[in-house]
Amino acid sequence: MQTAISILDDTIKVVRIDQGAITLLSSLAIGDGVDPVTALANAPLPRPLGPTCVVLSHPDLLLRPMVQPPAPPERMERIVRFELQGLAQGDDLLYDWHIPATGGMGDMRILALIGKRSLVQDISAALAQHGGRLTGLMLPGEAAFHVYRRLAGEHLDDHAIIFDLGLAQSQCTIVMGGELLFIRAGSTGAQAIFEDIAALRGLSLNDARDTALALGATPPQDLQEIIQRHAANHASAINNHLRFARAQFRLEELQPSAAYLSGIGGQMSGFAAALGTRLSMPCRLLNPFAGLANHLDHEDIDQEARLPSPWTAAIGGAAADGFLLNAVRQVHDERRTFWCTSGALRSAAAITAVLLTLTYAMLFWRDMRHSAVLGVLTDDGGLLPEAQARLTERDLLVAELNDARQRVAFLDAIHLPQRLNVQLLNVIAELQDPRTNPIFLTDFSVERKQLGAVEVTLVGFAQDGVGTSAGAVLDSFKTRLQERYPAMGRPIELPVSVTTARQAFHWVIEIPDRHL
Repeated sequence: MQTAISILDDTIKVVRIDQGAITLLSSLAIGDGVDPVTALANAPLPRPLGPTCVVLSHPDLLLRPMVQPPAPPERMERIVRFELQGLAQGDDLLYDWHIPATGGMGDMRILALIGKRSLVQDISAALAQHGGRLTGLMLPGEAAFHVYRRLAGEHLDDHAIIFDLGLAQSQCTIVMGGELLFIRAGSTGAQAIFEDIAALRGLSLNDARDTALALGATPPQDLQEIIQRHAANHASAINNHLRFARAQFRLEELQPSAAYLSGIGGQMSGFAAALGTRLSMPCRLLNPFAGLANHLDHEDIDQEARLPSPWTAAIGGAAADGFLLNAVRQVHDERRTFWCTSGALRSAAAITAVLLTLTYAMLFWRDMRHSAVLGVLTDDGGLLPEAQARLTERDLLVAELNDARQRVAFLDAIHLPQRLNVQLLNVIAELQDPRTNPIFLTDFSVERKQLGAVEVTLVGFAQDGVGTSAGAVLDSFKTRLQERYPAMGRPIELPVSVTTARQAFHWVIEIPDRHL
């Protein structure tokens, strides 16, 4: 989204273009004798403006044509600045330059734009009051050229004149090979025509203006003569600009084939035809609205779209995809250079100083906190002495607990075989059944063979039960014994004598203390 503001004659025009569509057209009148920059600061503009290009014709903006031998861009930059230093006269000036791509060999043609830094600062401050940021400051002639170049797809002439006739001034832009070659402002505009009509008909200046702009296809003879006379004067001025450009740039081959007219002055009936006749070339109307969509009310766009249009400069600035001569470019370059060199170092130094200050403050705060916490911990009745006393109490309790555990473990080790003897005998007794599970013990012992384990010895035999063999009875007894007493694990079976009537067994079972 780009906003452009043109300050020409007695009007401020605001145009905003977003994605190829006009979203804002606003026109504000300036009082007589009011400084345009002051008017810009005090005007009721839409907020926020955002990135804004200003199109302005001002005494503090000067365009100077130059011819220099070919040189690389870096060297040409120094040459242009050196040539223009004599114009400073104590003022702080800003420079920008453009080399038209006219082709051919020999010297380079240069357009140099000189502007006072104070003017750029004042315009930036005025835009800042409306939430705007100055991105470009261009001449009306360049803005008209951007409209011309945008319409180049409509087969516009490569060598042409763009003539904008405003109220107080005229702007003549010369195009060669489709490139901007020369710009020159004229000191007279359509106001001179209105004044002659007012004097002839005895009208006020406003009535004369309305009369001139409302003329039909065949205006009265006396008014037609005034229009034709002024058209001839402007054609003579355009030819003078052409001769000056040919001589200054040494381009005898500069021969425009068409003229393009814009501005409110061109809306007078017969002016375009008279200008084309005097220039001996076709005079066409430049339509700045062509190729742009609009998001405005139809009434607004119909009211403003009359050709030739006074909106050419404002729309050209808003629709431009770049600047050829931008009085703000040097400011942007200086800012970029500053932040890439000394500005970055100053910022780094400032950040380092802030970080050091914050570090010192943090360390000081930590020391203060440490001292306060240390006082709370170590003073009489503080947390540390209390914690040490409680730690001593805890150590005493832990020692007493360990002694008690050792005594309990000793007593348990002594009484464990007896306790295990009773438990196992109870389980075996519950599992014995003379009919279904005839198991008989001939020897049973529980002994502590090593520290941390108890050895159980079971010796006996199994007989056939009701419908069950002795072997099956013994297997069932072993399985059920492990289920009822899981701590015993799998028994070690020692060899025994085998008989047909019964199934003998001799088991040794080791049970760790941790399972009991």
